[in-house]
Amino acid sequence: MDATVKIEKITVTKKGRYALFCGGEFLFSVDEETFIKHHIKEGSVLTREELECLRAASDYFSAKNKALELLGYRDHSRKELTDKLKRKFDEETSRLAVEKMCELRLVDDREFARKLAAELIEGRGQSKRAAAQKLYEKGVAKELIEEALAEYEDDETDAIRALVEKKYMTKLADKDKRQTVFASLMRRGFKSENIKEVLREFPYKETEDEYFD
Repeated sequence: MDATVKIEKITVTKKGRYALFCGGEFLFSVDEETFIKHHIKEGSVLTREELECLRAASDYFSAKNKALELLGYRDHSRKELTDKLKRKFDEETSRLAVEKMCELRLVDDREFARKLAAELIEGRGQSKRAAAQKLYEKGVAKELIEEALAEYEDDETDAIRALVEKKYMTKLADKDKRQTVFASLMRRGFKSENIKEVLREFPYKETEDEYFD
């Protein structure tokens, strides 16, 4: 393998990137910013190390842009964003791009955990336990999960009661629909014994023992 590579041809792709060729073979393409910064032109001679640095610089630029695109849709945890970038870029490039997002304060796991906990518990009526599981799945550290959930009560019954009064009151008079309410609350992550305790506060015409036995 030659120690140096001569860039014999450069073409512009439909996406505005610069495709580099050597010996009639396509090497790779680079973004415009990296292309200009490294003063690449037809006839440029690069060592293999310089060529790899050029590729890495362009990949890093693309990874940062992809990260910004993803963050434009919604907030991400550090791990979540890294995992998505790794679908297209190598691990080191993905890590560096996410570090840059953290440096710009566009990724902050503490704030992410606080916002998502509020959305899940206050906005969607999910249990504290379900919110903790969701944050764990997003890769948030245990101590940040505990911090984000600290302001919410451990006793689920108040949350269940508030949710029942807000969303399910009209269904509780019907025995068959009560089962639907029970299942819905279970899916939100509440414990069955706590759901039963609250639903007993809203009796229907038949005996509660028939329903809960």
